Amino acid sequence: MRFFALLLATVPAALAAPSVQPCQANEVVPGRWIVQVRGTSDIDSVLATATDLLRLAQPLEAVLRYDISQDYKGFVLEANESLVRVLAALPDVLAYEPDVWMEEGDFQAAAQQNVFTQSGAEWHLARLSNRPPGSTDYSFHASAGQGSVVYVMDSGIEIRQPDFGGRAFHGANFVPGEPIWDEFGHGTHVAGTIMSGQFGVAKLAEAVNIKVLNRNNQGQLSWFLAGIGWAYRDMFRTGLFGLSVLNLSLGGPSNAQFNAAVNAAGRNGLIIVAAAGNDNIDARQISPANAAEVCIVGGTNINDERFLSQGGGSNFGPALNVFVPGENITSYLHTGPGVAVPWTGTSFAAPAVSGLASYLAVLVNGQFDSRRMCEFIMELATLGIVRRPGAGSPNLTANNGIFG
Repeated sequence: MRFFALLLATVPAALAAPSVQPCQANEVVPGRWIVQVRGTSDIDSVLATATDLLRLAQPLEAVLRYDISQDYKGFVLEANESLVRVLAALPDVLAYEPDVWMEEGDFQAAAQQNVFTQSGAEWHLARLSNRPPGSTDYSFHASAGQGSVVYVMDSGIEIRQPDFGGRAFHGANFVPGEPIWDEFGHGTHVAGTIMSGQFGVAKLAEAVNIKVLNRNNQGQLSWFLAGIGWAYRDMFRTGLFGLSVLNLSLGGPSNAQFNAAVNAAGRNGLIIVAAAGNDNIDARQISPANAAEVCIVGGTNINDERFLSQGGGSNFGPALNVFVPGENITSYLHTGPGVAVPWTGTSFAAPAVSGLASYLAVLVNGQFDSRRMCEFIMELATLGIVRRPGAGSPNLTANNGIFG
């Protein structure tokens, strides 16, 4: 996916990230392996058995662990491939693969006496509550997502942004050697679209920062898996089943481990929304856009066309669930209070649907799992207005259903 290049093209020169040589998507991280084990297995026992079998002087230790119910369990090991092949022969080991670099790269309508309206709203908000084009008002139920939480698995969040209203919190950091806060801006921009007062869809929802992208907006698959596992466990800690949303404005080439992790989390209480990607290709080639339990979001421009850009554009195809504005989406950066810029990409479309999912989750009292919430969003969507949606795409534009 071309998330990284697309973002840099849209950032003003004064705010552009330092010049770097980005790793290629799917580039292997040398000597680092992701090992999937049976859900009933004990990871320490697996490592101890392998240590004994190999007669190692030092016990094998997992660098990271993932435990997303009995549907997906695994760990990361730093070792040579010959050792991992021996480990793979153990009966509790289901699969292994090298760690790789990834990129940032879906009730009833509310009673109208409880409607609030934001006048002069950004176009991505106005489009969400109005089926005819041209409105500059964003109307929404007064609950505004209060009582829901959105996990933003991204480059971090500048939680001190005043317009976040104290509703953004640091959760976990899986990027070695970097602070938990945002040093790129991508995650802060995403959070702003989800829950800020000015640009947010769910204006009273909470956002939790799970940092998995570094200051160059890149991350390793193992960090992503750890982030999903952390969000899943934190949902159990809070008890907010059906009220917890995971936003994935990131991804990479199709990957079985990534899909297994998000599918397991989606089947067990987390509502998961992901960007379709920006390569102007069939999204079935992309993870997690081809995962069954994830709501996949494509992007449109102000003319209700699937957005296209030089060398790319919103991905398309039957893996998508819904479109939402994704071009020139204004939200906050990490560089100072009130600093906001327009960026383009499905990375900035997905958080609108994550905000919508958290908003709707409150209205249905947390009764929907990930798949049912996505179906509900599709049921509320406006049919047939996307121009050039792409072969196999659903012609659905997300709507909050406030006016039926």
